[in-house]
Amino acid sequence: MIYKYKFLSFSLVCLLALAFIVWRISRPSAIKIANEKLAQSKSYGEIKWVWQEYENELAENEEWRSTIGQKLSRINLTNQQKLDLQKWYVFEKETDPNFVSQTVNTGKKQQTDSVRIPDTDDNIASLSESNKNLSIDQLARLYNQQGDEKCEAFKAANAPHLYHIANEYYRYAATLTNTNPKVCE
Repeated sequence: MIYKYKFLSFSLVCLLALAFIVWRISRPSAIKIANEKLAQSKSYGEIKWVWQEYENELAENEEWRSTIGQKLSRINLTNQQKLDLQKWYVFEKETDPNFVSQTVNTGKKQQTDSVRIPDTDDNIASLSESNKNLSIDQLARLYNQQGDEKCEAFKAANAPHLYHIANEYYRYAATLTNTNPKVCE
């Protein structure tokens, strides 16, 4: 009878050890969990929070730095956020081709702030190429007009899953004028 309990105890310990090994192998990596949280973040503050949460584990990971940089390039940052961004995140100019140096006037002194140009789709790029002689404000108005047209067309077609296309035009116009973008809702 005692032999039976020893065998059961041994079997239970082996089963728990096996379960622990399987869990260690199959659990998601820190980068996968961080990418999932980053995908859900929609504002500068949320992106910064995810970065700070995983900074100790992933700060040296190039894939993670690139993912954060891409996410930051898709949102419109205020001058204050750009200055704050320099404190906790450093873009790697040598390895990233999407850098532009902009001067941000902060009152008493001028600082150079590295920001990314948002990735544009072919329609926005072709619109910019065909209107090279326009000023930045005129080009921004043109992008807003295109966004309005797309937004109305998608609303008429009852296709809210396509609103992001109009929002890209709005985001690019806002980038040119350094304002908050319109949103197609």
